[in-house]
Amino acid sequence: MNSVDRIRTAFRMLGLWPPRGCVRWGSLRRTSPISRIFGLDRGQAIDRYYIERFLAAHSAQIHGVVLEIGGDHYTRCFGGSQVTRSEVLHATAGNPKATLIGDLQTGQGLPPEAFDCIILTQTLQFVYDMKAVVKTLHHCLRPGGVVLATGTGISQISR
Repeated sequence: MNSVDRIRTAFRMLGLWPPRGCVRWGSLRRTSPISRIFGLDRGQAIDRYYIERFLAAHSAQIHGVVLEIGGDHYTRCFGGSQVTRSEVLHATAGNPKATLIGDLQTGQGLPPEAFDCIILTQTLQFVYDMKAVVKTLHHCLRPGGVVLATGTGISQISR
Protein backbone atom coordinates (compact mmCIF):
# COMPACT_ATOMS: atom_id res chain seq x y z
CA MET A 1 0.00 0.00 0.00
CA ASN A 2 1.49 3.33 -1.02
CA SER A 3 1.34 6.50 1.07
CA VAL A 4 -1.63 7.96 -0.85
CA ASP A 5 -3.67 4.82 -0.21
CA ARG A 6 -2.72 4.90 3.48
CA ILE A 7 -3.86 8.52 3.75
CA ARG A 8 -7.14 7.70 2.01
CA THR A 9 -7.69 4.75 4.33
CA ALA A 10 -7.03 6.95 7.38
CA PHE A 11 -9.51 9.57 6.14
CA ARG A 12 -12.15 6.90 5.53
CA MET A 13 -11.67 5.44 9.01
CA LEU A 14 -12.03 8.89 10.58
CA GLY A 15 -15.19 9.60 8.57
CA LEU A 16 -13.49 12.44 6.72
CA TRP A 17 -13.44 10.91 3.27
CA PRO A 18 -13.12 12.40 0.77
CA PRO A 19 -11.01 15.23 2.16
CA ARG A 20 -11.64 18.80 1.07
CA GLY A 21 -10.25 19.47 -2.41
CA CYS A 22 -9.66 15.79 -3.17
CA VAL A 23 -12.87 14.75 -4.88
CA ARG A 24 -12.02 12.75 -7.97
CA TRP A 25 -14.85 13.50 -10.37
CA GLY A 26 -14.39 10.08 -11.95
CA SER A 27 -15.51 8.49 -8.67
CA LEU A 28 -19.08 9.78 -8.71
CA ARG A 29 -20.53 6.36 -9.49
CA ARG A 30 -21.06 5.92 -5.77
CA THR A 31 -24.54 5.53 -4.31
CA SER A 32 -23.70 7.46 -1.15
CA PRO A 33 -23.36 11.25 -1.01
CA ILE A 34 -19.94 12.88 -0.97
CA SER A 35 -21.05 14.78 2.13
CA ARG A 36 -23.77 13.73 4.54
CA ILE A 37 -24.00 17.22 6.07
CA PHE A 38 -25.18 19.07 2.97
CA GLY A 39 -21.68 20.23 2.00
CA LEU A 40 -21.13 22.22 5.20
CA ASP A 41 -17.82 20.41 5.68
CA ARG A 42 -16.67 22.14 2.48
CA GLY A 43 -18.01 25.65 3.13
CA GLN A 44 -21.49 27.07 2.70
CA ALA A 45 -24.22 24.80 1.37
CA ILE A 46 -24.90 25.74 -2.26
CA ASP A 47 -28.62 26.28 -1.70
CA ARG A 48 -27.85 28.86 1.02
CA TYR A 49 -25.82 30.89 -1.47
CA TYR A 50 -28.85 31.23 -3.76
CA ILE A 51 -31.31 31.71 -0.89
CA GLU A 52 -29.23 34.57 0.48
CA ARG A 53 -28.91 36.18 -2.97
CA PHE A 54 -32.69 35.97 -3.37
CA LEU A 55 -33.37 37.48 0.06
CA ALA A 56 -30.78 40.22 -0.46
CA ALA A 57 -32.47 41.16 -3.74
CA HIS A 58 -35.82 41.43 -1.92
CA SER A 59 -34.57 42.86 1.38
CA ALA A 60 -36.69 46.01 0.97
CA GLN A 61 -39.76 43.78 1.36
CA ILE A 62 -38.55 42.39 4.70
CA HIS A 63 -40.10 45.01 6.96
CA GLY A 64 -42.71 45.56 9.65
CA VAL A 65 -43.90 42.39 11.38
CA VAL A 66 -42.01 39.43 9.91
CA LEU A 67 -42.68 35.72 10.36
CA GLU A 68 -39.86 33.26 9.72
CA ILE A 69 -39.93 29.49 10.06
CA GLY A 70 -37.65 27.83 12.62
CA GLY A 71 -35.49 30.83 13.51
CA ASP A 72 -35.00 34.54 12.84
CA HIS A 73 -31.60 34.48 11.12
CA TYR A 74 -32.74 35.81 7.74
CA THR A 75 -35.10 38.35 9.32
CA ARG A 76 -32.22 39.85 11.30
CA CYS A 77 -29.71 39.57 8.46
CA PHE A 78 -31.81 41.04 5.65
CA GLY A 79 -34.53 43.01 7.47
CA GLY A 80 -32.43 44.83 10.01
CA SER A 81 -33.96 48.06 11.31
CA GLN A 82 -36.89 47.79 8.87
CA VAL A 83 -38.34 45.03 11.08
CA THR A 84 -40.55 46.24 13.94
CA ARG A 85 -41.28 42.76 15.29
CA SER A 86 -39.96 39.31 14.47
CA GLU A 87 -41.99 36.16 15.02
CA VAL A 88 -40.65 32.62 14.68
CA LEU A 89 -42.96 29.73 13.83
CA HIS A 90 -42.23 26.16 14.77
CA ALA A 91 -44.47 23.11 14.39
CA THR A 92 -43.79 21.68 17.84
CA ALA A 93 -42.85 23.01 21.26
CA GLY A 94 -39.21 22.88 22.24
CA ASN A 95 -37.60 25.41 19.92
CA PRO A 96 -36.36 28.19 22.24
CA LYS A 97 -36.52 30.74 19.40
CA ALA A 98 -40.16 29.97 18.58
CA THR A 99 -42.67 32.67 19.46
CA LEU A 100 -45.53 30.81 17.75
CA ILE A 101 -46.33 27.11 17.71
CA GLY A 102 -48.55 26.32 14.78
CA ASP A 103 -49.34 24.38 11.65
CA LEU A 104 -49.01 25.88 8.18
CA GLN A 105 -51.43 23.33 6.73
CA THR A 106 -54.31 23.93 9.17
CA GLY A 107 -53.49 27.50 10.17
CA GLN A 108 -53.79 26.51 13.84
CA GLY A 109 -51.75 28.84 16.04
CA LEU A 110 -51.32 31.51 13.36
CA PRO A 111 -53.05 34.88 13.69
CA PRO A 112 -54.97 36.35 10.72
CA GLU A 113 -53.62 39.40 8.86
CA ALA A 114 -50.69 39.70 11.27
CA PHE A 115 -47.60 39.79 9.05
CA ASP A 116 -46.12 42.20 6.52
CA CYS A 117 -43.62 39.59 5.37
CA ILE A 118 -43.29 35.82 5.72
CA ILE A 119 -39.88 34.27 5.08
CA LEU A 120 -40.47 30.65 4.11
CA THR A 121 -37.14 29.06 3.17
CA GLN A 122 -36.68 25.36 2.45
CA THR A 123 -39.96 24.40 4.13
CA LEU A 124 -42.38 23.55 1.33
CA GLN A 125 -40.79 20.16 0.61
CA PHE A 126 -42.06 19.01 4.01
CA VAL A 127 -45.67 19.95 3.27
CA TYR A 128 -48.26 17.51 2.00
CA ASP A 129 -51.21 19.85 1.35
CA MET A 130 -49.73 22.74 -0.61
CA LYS A 131 -53.10 24.39 -1.32
CA ALA A 132 -53.85 24.54 2.39
CA VAL A 133 -50.47 26.13 3.11
CA VAL A 134 -50.99 28.79 0.43
CA LYS A 135 -54.42 29.53 1.91
CA THR A 136 -52.90 29.81 5.41
CA LEU A 137 -50.12 32.11 4.22
CA HIS A 138 -52.64 34.36 2.46
CA HIS A 139 -54.79 34.40 5.60
CA CYS A 140 -51.81 35.42 7.77
CA LEU A 141 -50.62 38.28 5.55
CA ARG A 142 -51.70 41.86 5.97
CA PRO A 143 -52.97 43.55 2.80
CA GLY A 144 -49.93 44.22 0.61
CA GLY A 145 -47.83 41.69 2.52
CA VAL A 146 -45.38 39.35 0.81
CA VAL A 147 -44.19 35.77 1.13
CA LEU A 148 -40.55 35.20 0.25
CA ALA A 149 -40.38 31.45 -0.32
CA THR A 150 -37.73 29.06 -1.53
CA GLY A 151 -37.90 25.35 -2.14
CA THR A 152 -35.63 22.53 -3.15
CA GLY A 153 -35.10 21.25 -6.64
CA ILE A 154 -33.03 18.29 -5.53
CA SER A 155 -32.02 17.35 -2.01
CA GLN A 156 -30.72 14.65 0.23
CA ILE A 157 -33.32 12.91 2.38
CA SER A 158 -33.82 14.95 5.54
CA ARG A 159 -34.30 12.95 8.70
